[in-house]
Amino acid sequence: MNFELSRKTFSRIKKPIQRLTSEIYDLEPNSQNKKNILLLNFDPLQYEELLMEFKKENINFLLLNLRKPAITNKKSLDIIKNSKSKIVDLNKFSKFVKSDIFYAQKNLQNIIEKIFNDDSSFKKLFSVDKFSFWSSIKDQFRDICTSRFQESTERLFLFKKLFSTFDIDTIFVWVEVGQEEKECILMGKFFSIKSVMLQHGRYQTSKKWDKFASFLAYFSSSLLTDKQIIWGEITKQYALSHNHSPNNVLIGGSPRHDKFFNLSSRKNKKTGKILLAT
Repeated sequence: MNFELSRKTFSRIKKPIQRLTSEIYDLEPNSQNKKNILLLNFDPLQYEELLMEFKKENINFLLLNLRKPAITNKKSLDIIKNSKSKIVDLNKFSKFVKSDIFYAQKNLQNIIEKIFNDDSSFKKLFSVDKFSFWSSIKDQFRDICTSRFQESTERLFLFKKLFSTFDIDTIFVWVEVGQEEKECILMGKFFSIKSVMLQHGRYQTSKKWDKFASFLAYFSSSLLTDKQIIWGEITKQYALSHNHSPNNVLIGGSPRHDKFFNLSSRKNKKTGKILLAT
């Protein structure tokens, strides 16, 4: 059975559940710890090996999941407990910056209203063959922009408070194009926090994709993160051919997929794993 939830309803459900789970299993981070690594929107089910490696190397790391919760089932909970992960609840900082958020959102609302009062510009922008469809989408588009911009404004203040409270040494992301990732990386730069992107999937290296690079965070354009950890030599050579520094593009394999290629030899060939590439 599937349930459809709005973003607002999902957020309302997620917040108390995450808070309760963190308290029960002692998952709240200690602000006194130094040189923490912040993992943004990492799924423990997909990055179990990475989390366990951090634990093995005694690296302090924090999970901050703003979209999908870090804990979604018993296995993800076990991974978090076994790796000694700590989960950041960004909403806990709201009480410290509530008034700042309110005034910033109020000013933003006034700016948005002025922008959307200029119908002439939008009519030209949203048109095909000199036929404008702006009037058909105006209200919905304005509501979406207002909602998303207000959310971003709130998160920026919360990120600022997070970086003021915790000693974050490095931010790890697996994608740059997400709005939360952009906000976190850019706010981190104000605090001189380094950022690293782990290659999540196969990059398209055909030139026809270059024009979409800024939307897909491909190496054919500049990137927000300071360094990128990629799968192998092919991606590195592609990045270098687009003037990326060899000091910033590092080959590190894939924490998500390396386990499929590091299987120990077995006497019984009927056991093991089969990789299907589709």
